[in-house]
Amino acid sequence: MGDLKNDGYLSPDIINWIKKHRTENEALFLLSEEINKFAQEQMLKLDMHSKDYQELLVAGGFVRALSSFQGVVLMLERGMIFEAGTLFRAQIEAMLVVAAAAKERKFAHQYILSDGVDRLHLMKNLLNSSGEITEIVKESFSWEDVESFKKQLKTDNINNILIKEIAQVAGYPNWYNAVYAYFSQIAAHPTPSSLGIYFYAPDGENIKEFCWGPDVCGIGATLSSAIECLVVVLNEVSNLFKKDWTGILDSIHARIKQLTKPEDDDFGYKKT
Repeated sequence: MGDLKNDGYLSPDIINWIKKHRTENEALFLLSEEINKFAQEQMLKLDMHSKDYQELLVAGGFVRALSSFQGVVLMLERGMIFEAGTLFRAQIEAMLVVAAAAKERKFAHQYILSDGVDRLHLMKNLLNSSGEITEIVKESFSWEDVESFKKQLKTDNINNILIKEIAQVAGYPNWYNAVYAYFSQIAAHPTPSSLGIYFYAPDGENIKEFCWGPDVCGIGATLSSAIECLVVVLNEVSNLFKKDWTGILDSIHARIKQLTKPEDDDFGYKKT
């Protein structure tokens, strides 16, 4: 493999950037490792009931949120800010589902049923596709099956649940309105604003080159927010499964506040 210019983030030279980013944000990366180790240990110890859909949904969301968090850390240490933002958005979404399901058993049931709406949409899209995939799909289901499934969902009053609605049930509307919306705009979706970041025009008009490769800006802010998000997940899991994790979560929360600017908005579990 070649250098960073030839192979990008796949270059072995990325190790130098990892060292640089970890050195410049040492306290936050150490804190991320600490909460990750705790969360990983607790996840493996979690005792859930196989027939309890609320516990299963919260536990599954916990696993997803934790793996997304680990992905955020891996991306940030390499300076892959936008890729980290995409994973962070997924972490937030998992956090909101965990919080809503942990707080309201009724929501957990409705959310599981709403998966049928997503499956209906997928069935329609696959049947509308062309080529070889269409022939494969037709061996499994038809438009008649789609219509039958659609009628059943309507009869059972099963509807799609928007992430905005989930945030309200979870009690974390600010996470959706500010953080989730921001990372959707700047990272998850290739919006004109986010794509414009890749161009360098020193005079403001004439583009001279691409802006690419490891980025130092935004690592601390994204990492501290991802840690706080995982604190929220752990707090909600602990409430449902009756775990006493208050001491360590309060400690991590306080240390996050010490490592972030006073003017930064606090979207954490202490605001609920």
